[in-house]
Amino acid sequence: MKKLSLLLLPMMLAGCAHHLSQDECLATNWFAVGQADGIAGHTPQDLKPAIEDCAKFKIAVDTNKYMSGWHNGMKPYCAPSANSGYSDAVAGTPINSIMQRAQLCAQAGLKLNVNYYRAGWRKGIPLYCTFENGMHYSQEGQPLPAVCPPNLQKRFEDGWRRGQDQFCNQPPNAYAMGRDGKDFPEICNSNLFAAFRGEYERGLNTKHTIDDLNSKISNLKSQIDSDVFHYSFKETSFGYYEMDDTSIQNDEGKAALVHVNQMVQEKKYTEAQVTNLQLMH
Repeated sequence: MKKLSLLLLPMMLAGCAHHLSQDECLATNWFAVGQADGIAGHTPQDLKPAIEDCAKFKIAVDTNKYMSGWHNGMKPYCAPSANSGYSDAVAGTPINSIMQRAQLCAQAGLKLNVNYYRAGWRKGIPLYCTFENGMHYSQEGQPLPAVCPPNLQKRFEDGWRRGQDQFCNQPPNAYAMGRDGKDFPEICNSNLFAAFRGEYERGLNTKHTIDDLNSKISNLKSQIDSDVFHYSFKETSFGYYEMDDTSIQNDEGKAALVHVNQMVQEKKYTEAQVTNLQLMH
């Protein structure tokens, strides 16, 4: 029950529809809830919804225990370990990002201590700042990150520039990115890569054409569906329509059937255009 309460409580306090039951009000460990919030680096939660829910069962929410737990959880948050620094470095997190915790730590009456964190970060950063990793970043179209210290920057940047040359000198990459509506990679925003820019624009124009055709297909489908429903036409195995005993079989219905099948044919043709454009390189 305690585990259930710890899982559901944050959702309720965040304004979700869940309300605490009597069992949850009895079983919730408010110290543990506060501690979990502190360890995660959350500001103290507004317990008013929980207080109102539990008051219905004449059960008090121990806000003092919650705050005591929160302060307890903030201690490791404000003294990040060497292991967390090492992990962040390997993931490419800038060393000064940890300083964002300072304001919340001050709210808890604690001073952010990053000595162990920085020691771990310095051990981990050589694993990130490699030639191969720099090349991987640019081959994914990513800008050069400002993470590596001066003594490791050159090898990382050399790899990044090698990958930049490979990525930005492959026009098919550019066409695919434009066609898929992806943002233009700023690493290729140079006169040295004019062909890349040209192919990206061509792909972007293809995307606009595909979007227009898909809009036309959607409109045709809506018109077809409306007329088929109104006149009670029956669909054939080839995707066209015909009359049956329930159809409106006057001149208006016959004319509508001809128009519907013309729209079906036009829709099929337009869908084929979209397929061809999607396969284009």
